[in-house]
Amino acid sequence: MMKPRDHFLKEERKLSELFVMAKTERIIWNIMDAIAFIQSVRKSVRKIKYPQGSRKATEAAIQDLISQSIDSDRIINIFGEMNVERMDISIL
Repeated sequence: MMKPRDHFLKEERKLSELFVMAKTERIIWNIMDAIAFIQSVRKSVRKIKYPQGSRKATEAAIQDLISQSIDSDRIINIFGEMNVERMDISIL
């Protein structure tokens, strides 16, 4: 069962997508304030669900892992490792 918070975020995303498609219609102008309020609530919910500090820490940790995994002490000849004498780059 979907949590109410997740259900709200899903439905708000649908509403925002529909709003973008129909915002030139005069009837939509009557509910623009309500849509803006719902979008504002969404921003607040997302800030609580995905705190900014933890996101930055996660991104920094991912960046560190990538940096460590890319670090090499020598050049590796992939084609030599695979015993390929002639490189065929036509498929690249």
